[in-house]
Amino acid sequence: MRTSRSLFPCHLTLLWACILLIGHNAQARKTRLTWVNGIAYGRHHMDEGKQKIEKIFGGKRVEYCHNPTAMSHDDDTLGYIGDLTQAGTQKLGRITGEVDELVRHLK
Repeated sequence: MRTSRSLFPCHLTLLWACILLIGHNAQARKTRLTWVNGIAYGRHHMDEGKQKIEKIFGGKRVEYCHNPTAMSHDDDTLGYIGDLTQAGTQKLGRITGEVDELVRHLK
């Protein structure tokens, strides 16, 4: 009898581990992988980065919320300053259209 009693905690631990794994897998199915662009990122940057991120995460589909850049090309300094200004105002707590769009995307 001593042997069966000592195995009981082991079986109970194994049962809890299985329940936790099942719960973890159920939770994982409800998740999604979202990427939000940074300053000076155009759609072509997002598409290229999306493919790389999907590869890193084993082919899991990546959704991205693109915040349009004020830059017309990669060397557009004034557009870059516009992006920095927008990011700065958001950091200070101003709710912009881009913030609202991100909230809609994440719902």
